[in-house]
Amino acid sequence: MKIKPSILIALAIILIGFCGVIAMSQNSDKHPHKIFNDLLGKEGVIENYDYFLSDEMKRIKLTSIDKENLEKFLDAILNVVGGAEKVEGVDDNNPSVQVDLFVPKLPSVPITSASMKYTYIIRQPTPTARGLYGDFSASLERKDAETPWLYSKSTIGYGYKASVQTNFSTEDFSKLGLKFVEKFFLSDLEAGKQKLDFTPLHNYKSFTSSGWNSYSYAFYRFTTTRNSVPLTVIFGVEKDKYNEQETTPKDWFIFYAKRD
Repeated sequence: MKIKPSILIALAIILIGFCGVIAMSQNSDKHPHKIFNDLLGKEGVIENYDYFLSDEMKRIKLTSIDKENLEKFLDAILNVVGGAEKVEGVDDNNPSVQVDLFVPKLPSVPITSASMKYTYIIRQPTPTARGLYGDFSASLERKDAETPWLYSKSTIGYGYKASVQTNFSTEDFSKLGLKFVEKFFLSDLEAGKQKLDFTPLHNYKSFTSSGWNSYSYAFYRFTTTRNSVPLTVIFGVEKDKYNEQETTPKDWFIFYAKRD
């Protein structure tokens, strides 16, 4: 029994369409739901939501919601640096986190830098009021594509005039499994009394001229373990927020994580 060419063509079109549906389904699985996308309107920009920081603010104290999400973000960073979770796994499994790998122009050059951004909704919009959202971001560095992520850095609130009070307690550090080791100062790094080994910028001049590193007056060193890997964690505090009596930094603004 011969099948007409027209029927064969029709069957081929149906088969191609079916395969296309399968491919689209598989591709959608690779792009999991992200909270950031919930903020976007039809034009691909944030609508009906305000950011939790603004240049009109003079000071903001993180609420329990902010702190809870910040702790979750720091926990995710420590898991990545410690190798307990891969960057791809965080990107796929955590709807709050978006990961961007910085791909070099030359294919032969390995990917050694990435960013993680954590977005959360503080208040949903209503017919009479706009919603409110917050976010935190961090950078990641490694030597090459075959080695684990070695360093991470995150700053809180910088780029805005508002002075952010993280309002961390000793219990908050304990929840992250952090054990306090010592306190030192920016002047100690300059004098060589402390090693500048918690950042890829091991030169003091390069360190202080990059980002917001030079804004720290005091540093608090902690240790922890993730995936049986020891980590060094350091929090930097500005001079006007430094308290000599504090054994842990209440209002820190910069966070460093290093794989030992």
